[in-house]
Amino acid sequence: MAQDAAPRSYWTAAWRLFKGRATHVLFVGATSTVINFLRLWPQLPDEPRLVLRLMPEMTLSELTTAALIIIALTLAQTAPLAGWRRTALMCAAGLMAVGAHLLARVILIEASAMGIVVHRQVVSSLGSYLMAQAWWWSAVAFALVLFYRTQEREISLAAHAREVELDRVETQRGVMASRLDVLRARVEPEFLFGALDDVRKLYQRDRDTADEMVDALIVYLRAALPQMRGESSTVRREVDLARAYVAVLQVPRADTLDSSHRMEAEVAAVFLPPMILLPLTQAAFVHEDADLRRAYEIVAETSGKGATITIAVDGGRFPPAWRGDGPDAARRTLHAYFAETASIEFGSDSSGHWARVILGPQALTTMAGDAGSQSPFESARSPGEAPRAQLRSSASMRAISSRESGSTSLT
Repeated sequence: MAQDAAPRSYWTAAWRLFKGRATHVLFVGATSTVINFLRLWPQLPDEPRLVLRLMPEMTLSELTTAALIIIALTLAQTAPLAGWRRTALMCAAGLMAVGAHLLARVILIEASAMGIVVHRQVVSSLGSYLMAQAWWWSAVAFALVLFYRTQEREISLAAHAREVELDRVETQRGVMASRLDVLRARVEPEFLFGALDDVRKLYQRDRDTADEMVDALIVYLRAALPQMRGESSTVRREVDLARAYVAVLQVPRADTLDSSHRMEAEVAAVFLPPMILLPLTQAAFVHEDADLRRAYEIVAETSGKGATITIAVDGGRFPPAWRGDGPDAARRTLHAYFAETASIEFGSDSSGHWARVILGPQALTTMAGDAGSQSPFESARSPGEAPRAQLRSSASMRAISSRESGSTSLT
């Protein structure tokens, strides 16, 4: 079976290559017909019937010869050779096709209108006519070899350039993934240690609020777990992670910080790189204005043929990290994945300050199987929560309460 597959693949490749060259047959045949007819026209006798008979026969002959040469060159080019060997094989195949053409002319000369042209000495002799045909079609064959080899080299260079570009993109994504890992390793422990320090302080004065803080941390860890595993992320996951982050900040603030969200089903499963929405959200709750925020809203919706994810905060000044291009991590990650097909905009209006991630139509890629995934906010409300029970165990509470203070709270 393997021995039969190789010849079959060879003929299949040759046929596919020749199908793209059908126009070459027409062009070369038509050009050769016009040139040879104009060359013979001054010597033709003034007989319309001869001219009417000669023109279609010459056209058919030139087209057949052009097809024969191009078929021979295609078969030679498809052979498993490379470099100068392939070029030499193509030249030899072209010359063999020219020789076959001349032999057919000699055999059929008496039965065609060209025989009349030879006998009436429109051309000096049959030998000179065949010699002119040999020179002409040999030149055509060599020109086609040069053209096809140049075309093949350009295609090879283009394919190599695409491979190099793909390798560069893969390398760039690897570098970006490493940067994301470093960013997560730097941000998440800092946030978690600060939140655990808040839990320790809350258990000293308000146990119920501390329990709410632990619940919020559980939700945040569930939302962050796919990122920690390096999984591809979606709009739903990133929105849930940003909401979980704000929910942790919301607990010690009691009723002074409202949080809301809205997400259309059409954009829930759209691919979104990690560390886009979370850095934008974190940037809104840093510095001295963190305690002045009164409302946080995140909205993911379709916009024209694309999608937008808007983060809006109310209260306090415009976040300093939102000025210019915004947080460097979010901007670089978005550009690395989507180039110019996605962007981040910032602004303020009567309702507060906002940051908007805009995904163009070319940036929309749906992640299969994610649209129906359960939100960590929903799973946290299920009965019999094992992680919550563990975190609420007396041993865990004593461990948290006995930690030495020293971590800096982000809230």
